[in-house]
Amino acid sequence: MSNVSETKETKIARKGVLITAEIICIILIAGIVTTIAVYALAISSLNSKVTNLQKQVNDLQNTTDFDRFFLEFGNVSLQSPNINFSLPVNMYRALTIALGSDGWNASSLSNMAVQVSLGYWGFWSNSSVSGYEWLHSVTQPAKDYSVVQVNGTTYRYIWEILVEPSGNIRDIPPPGLYLVDAATGEIVPHGILG
Repeated sequence: MSNVSETKETKIARKGVLITAEIICIILIAGIVTTIAVYALAISSLNSKVTNLQKQVNDLQNTTDFDRFFLEFGNVSLQSPNINFSLPVNMYRALTIALGSDGWNASSLSNMAVQVSLGYWGFWSNSSVSGYEWLHSVTQPAKDYSVVQVNGTTYRYIWEILVEPSGNIRDIPPPGLYLVDAATGEIVPHGILG
């Protein structure tokens, strides 16, 4: 009879061990789930902080580029749309790149008007012909401003900068036409030879 009694005691002991193991597993799983939830909230909070800090950096960069532009070129007659979203190359940086490339300064711009617009352009070139085409104005932020190439055509977000005499006088060709890539700041070749 003692063998039967030991067997029952062994079974009860095993059940106790199994119940204890199940409780430990449930506690561990609950701990892991809680830890994951805490880390997910922390990551979300950090992503929000990164976004806010990036906006502050962009605002500071825009202010610095604005100050640099007006310090170098003075109070230029500037006609431009209101672009209230961040780009890798903001309007004032694009203006400084374009106008600086041809040696414009406050004096040479004194009787000039500068027009600026942001557009999406296509550029193509093959062995016999090259060209470019304005596709549409950009009035909303894009997810990615990078150059895209499809079937021999290169698509870019472009700052178009036009320098012309003030007033109703129009020169053909204008004194200055610049296409500045809004992602890289590169002056994009254009004209008859593209």
